[in-house]
Amino acid sequence: MSSLPPSVLDAFAAGGTSWPGPLSADERLQFGRLLDGVSEDGRTSLLGAVLDPERNAWARAAFQTLHALTARGARFVGLASEETLEFVDLRDDHFGAVPLAFSLPPHPGGLQADVVRMLGALDGAFGNRRYAVWLRRPLPNGVDVDPVRRAVHLWLSALDRGDRTESHAVYEDDEIALDLTLLPAGSGRATGRTVTVMPLPSLDRLAATDARIVEAASRTEESSGDLPIVCIAVADRPWAVSRGYLQQLLYGTPDRVEITIDGDRRTYEAEFTATGRSMFSDPACRRVAETTWLDPLPLGAAAERAGPLTYRSFVCQNPWAVTVPHLEPAPRTFALRSERGSRKVVLGWDHLS
Repeated sequence: MSSLPPSVLDAFAAGGTSWPGPLSADERLQFGRLLDGVSEDGRTSLLGAVLDPERNAWARAAFQTLHALTARGARFVGLASEETLEFVDLRDDHFGAVPLAFSLPPHPGGLQADVVRMLGALDGAFGNRRYAVWLRRPLPNGVDVDPVRRAVHLWLSALDRGDRTESHAVYEDDEIALDLTLLPAGSGRATGRTVTVMPLPSLDRLAATDARIVEAASRTEESSGDLPIVCIAVADRPWAVSRGYLQQLLYGTPDRVEITIDGDRRTYEAEFTATGRSMFSDPACRRVAETTWLDPLPLGAAAERAGPLTYRSFVCQNPWAVTVPHLEPAPRTFALRSERGSRKVVLGWDHLS
């Protein structure tokens, strides 16, 4: 029988929260077990967040944080602050965990309806002219396409009059960034839009994550002092962030890279120097021991059977952190391969895409 109170069970059963649909009896039992041994104050805070629309996304991230860290041997002891969970590691040393919930757009360009409207406006403006478009940023919800359409009409009219000659134009304001290229007329029948490039999400997503982790580190220092923390970035859709971009953000540009291939085994090593220009080497993040990236399984049969506590995890250790919790290793980790404490560190990856 679940130890969750009826109000929370009703919310889970109705699917009235940000959980992906109503939870089964087994899934509700899983959530109840995560709170076994937790103080009454901790239970009340977490379960209250489930029922609070303004904190529900944080609650989802908090439960997934609980699941991920207890699977690595940590024990939840309560809340260090309103947004920081407190754990003890395998050596009974205390550390904090900051759940960070991210809602990622279902389409790389923004809402599908907005993308369709924008591309339709561009198609109408260009007519039979061949052109390529790159949406450099996701479109804002309910985007007004008329200013873009008018700007394109003015540009094409100037080209027709001979007042302008450039075949490439950029439209950019506070929310929209488009690159437009007028292509030469082809010998075939293809007219109109021939190439559409959607935004590359890695940079925007990492920039948002970077800002929130640094902000969380600052706030927890004020509320929890020298308590080392791990940040758990929980997304409701796959992160779709490449390892190269992630490496650049967290560790910086490597001084040396070595890739070894032995049959089916690939080993990657990179040496980094603490310059202060990467997130982990920034003094503001010296208490951030690691970041864990959680996201749902990719679409497929396994994802269809997956519950809210089934996800992919990817752990990135901070080699320049002052203190690191002792936890069971995670299967997918940017792992330290050198002595801690020096300015130069070597990190290694095995079998990671």
